[in-house]
Amino acid sequence: MKKVFSNTDEVIHVFAQQTQSEGRNSTRNIFFEGKKIYSYGYHYLLGEFINNGKSIVINDKGYSVTTSKHIGKLAYATNHYKQFYLTNIDIDNVYNEIAKDLINLGRARKPQIYLDSIFSLFNQLNEWIDYTKANKIKHKYLVKKSTRKYIELKNIVKELKENYSTFLSNLKETQKIAKETKRKKEIEQLKTALDKFNSYKTNFFRIGNFDYLRLSKDNTKVETSQGVKIEISEAKKLYLAIQNKIDIVGYKLGYYTINNINSKSLKAGCHNICIKNIGQIGNKLLTL
Repeated sequence: MKKVFSNTDEVIHVFAQQTQSEGRNSTRNIFFEGKKIYSYGYHYLLGEFINNGKSIVINDKGYSVTTSKHIGKLAYATNHYKQFYLTNIDIDNVYNEIAKDLINLGRARKPQIYLDSIFSLFNQLNEWIDYTKANKIKHKYLVKKSTRKYIELKNIVKELKENYSTFLSNLKETQKIAKETKRKKEIEQLKTALDKFNSYKTNFFRIGNFDYLRLSKDNTKVETSQGVKIEISEAKKLYLAIQNKIDIVGYKLGYYTINNINSKSLKAGCHNICIKNIGQIGNKLLTL
């Protein structure tokens, strides 16, 4: 019995025929043993026949280019069997994907896209649950309809189908409250971080959208909250140019180039410095 095949396609197609118990290609980046086929080692179970070989579970969680190709080839080679995809039967993944769709649904111009996605995900999960129950299949990703996450998803789908407008209104309000709560929390965190930064208790932080500046302890440099240091003379020269409304886009400051400046921030490389803070530090520079 031939066990080493010339290419990936041949390995996958032989596995799909279920006529022998093992096989691999010469580099062993694809191989099968019994009802299971692996991509690049035992750590990645690519596919597994279940229910006496009548159906297959395909692991479509792979992210590498080659593994993605393996997934596609296996899906094609086994399309004559009942197929289930791991992303659709793993309730944790389904739960997280529906949660993302709900966020998008609250701000979508075309909500039907996200409604269709939610209903499809839930229907495929139900198909898996009903199939495993009807065929008495034992599997790692077996789902019971009594679990908390399933009940939550069931209620969400029911509410969407029966009273979409009310659900959407409640969802938007919930998202609005969550956004405001997050904003207030960031303000408090930023205040604490700035206090530590300005008292030299920390040299690095990033909260929110902006970076910040301070004068070094010896007043010879301007320091950023990303740990970069600029000579006072260079910083003062730049600030005077800003004050005099000179176009500074493209201006070189040490290793950094000024990419953009507006009423809210100055962008230089990975830095997005708060314009109000620039004014505060700039006024101190003019006194030195």
